[in-house]
Amino acid sequence: MNYKLLKRPEGETAKYAAEELLRCLSAMDASVCEGEGGIELSLVIRESDLNNDRIMISVKDGRGEIAASNEGALLIAVYRFLYELGCRWTHPGEGGEHIPVRSFEKDMPNVVLDETPSYKHRGVCIEGAVSEENALEMIEFLPRVGMNSYFIQFFRPTVFFQRWYEHWQSLTLPKKTLTAEDVDGIRDRLVGEIHRRGLRYHAVGHGWTCVPFGVAGDGWQKDEDENYPEEYLSAIAELDGERKPWNGVTLNTNLCYSQPVVRTKIAQAVVDYCREHSGISALHLWLADGSNNQCECPACRDTRPSDYYVMLLNEIDELMTAQGIDTKVVFLAYVDLLWAPERETIKNPDRFILMFAPITRTYSKTIRESVDEERDFTMLPFERNKLVFPRPVGQSVTYLREWQKNFSGDGFIFDYHLMWDHAKDVSYMEASRTLFDDMKNLDLIGLDGMISCQLSRSAFPTGLPIYGMARALWDKHADFDATADEYFTAEFGKDGADVRAYLEGIRERLLPDYIRHRIGTHDSHVAELASSVPAFVEEFCTSHPEIKEKATEPWRTLAVHAEYCVLLSRLVKASAEGASCEEVAKELHVYLSEHEMEVQHRMDLWNTMCVVVHAIRLSSKPFPENLD
Repeated sequence: MNYKLLKRPEGETAKYAAEELLRCLSAMDASVCEGEGGIELSLVIRESDLNNDRIMISVKDGRGEIAASNEGALLIAVYRFLYELGCRWTHPGEGGEHIPVRSFEKDMPNVVLDETPSYKHRGVCIEGAVSEENALEMIEFLPRVGMNSYFIQFFRPTVFFQRWYEHWQSLTLPKKTLTAEDVDGIRDRLVGEIHRRGLRYHAVGHGWTCVPFGVAGDGWQKDEDENYPEEYLSAIAELDGERKPWNGVTLNTNLCYSQPVVRTKIAQAVVDYCREHSGISALHLWLADGSNNQCECPACRDTRPSDYYVMLLNEIDELMTAQGIDTKVVFLAYVDLLWAPERETIKNPDRFILMFAPITRTYSKTIRESVDEERDFTMLPFERNKLVFPRPVGQSVTYLREWQKNFSGDGFIFDYHLMWDHAKDVSYMEASRTLFDDMKNLDLIGLDGMISCQLSRSAFPTGLPIYGMARALWDKHADFDATADEYFTAEFGKDGADVRAYLEGIRERLLPDYIRHRIGTHDSHVAELASSVPAFVEEFCTSHPEIKEKATEPWRTLAVHAEYCVLLSRLVKASAEGASCEEVAKELHVYLSEHEMEVQHRMDLWNTMCVVVHAIRLSSKPFPENLD
């Protein structure tokens, strides 16, 4: 069947949108080729609104237009049109694209819709152990499910790529050393792919407390080089009468923010970075990634860190305004900065975006459930370097409300559903439902979207969490069960309902709340439930030969996951019975290492082992340092 694109806007993203449209139409119907007559479509930019992603599609009998309010939204609109034709994208990478075979000669559906997403900010932040290909697959995936932003943390995101290429936690793969030039090259290529798809590029975050002073901030490891510049040493926060990197990690080290010279140094670095790096939609200006390590010098000790933070933000705005830089700056309410300023206020709210990062929250309750309990919570007192952080998400929201009293501008949540908690729900079913519900209800806490701080590879056993997250951010009225049914049908066809029921059964037998430490360490009921997992898994595998045959990529993933569930059940049983866990933990580690490459694009071995080791009480050292 002939296909002709009558018109499209000039621009790299519009060109890519046209290429993707033809690629998918041709994959659906092999007879589709460029020529006169047949399918005739136009790609159009209407309204020219960079801040809102409205899409407008009117295609009848194979003729019409796909329109949007900006180029990035136009690409989303193309995928939305293809979605209506039956295409599904269930997770990043191999096996995640599902394009149906159909004859447009016999059946060309009419598509007429006009939609604006429920939330403006819909993005993902790089985390975990990541290859360049993994990051590219995520960037490729985002607009396909209606997402519009990608965030590359740090000046140089070494640690994320280092974890993969050096194969942290792998027992089988050879290590590859990355140079700074390697990492810069990866980052720059990814930025190019972000721009190609019209995504909003978020940049930096942590690092402003060390990089402007000539000190690297590429990760959370201790620094080997302790020959710090004197300018940096004099700027470091004073703790117990000393100025030195906090626990040897410069990225986690706060500064003496009462010093005007320190604030000026950071402010000028922000301006310089914006001038040297074009195309940044939102520059994140965060302080150190530590907590309870604020400066105790006489000038700092009686002023909240958030007051000095707002002073710094205002100085940055003044410099940027003077030099005609219109880049948005993201500031955060996070750990010590959850306590809002007492005296200072942001002078130009239009410059800034508030980021609420409730990293110490639990995921046993949703935002919606917790908001109902919010009246029962009060803020814990601010006591310098002796702070106790909120655990229930409803209590975390009380801190957000204090910030919102003095800042009525744009804001989003930066949350960690797919960083750690999903690994504690091996089925992903409870984690998916919680994430979906949280995204639907962000308006209850006055926020306009989410940048998900998450693993690039978080689809083991399914991509339902991120698929549902994207759906709920686009449409807060969406239904979880309908979305889940759609997902499982796309991945597993007629067996989708069986797979969903099987994973719900896994959730009932490997209790997420036990792995979250919300149930006592020794519990006979937990052990009994875990004991039932091997027979349950075997029964499902026997009745579905596709899993043992690894018939398709989703079934192959489920096969690797099934044995993981059996090994994990043995680990949970031993832990709940008070028996030694060491041998089965080693067996699990060996199994995942040996099968990692079968599911590499879905499972992050580094994160899985770190979370499991902590969660099953094999280590008294928390990982990460402040989660349940």
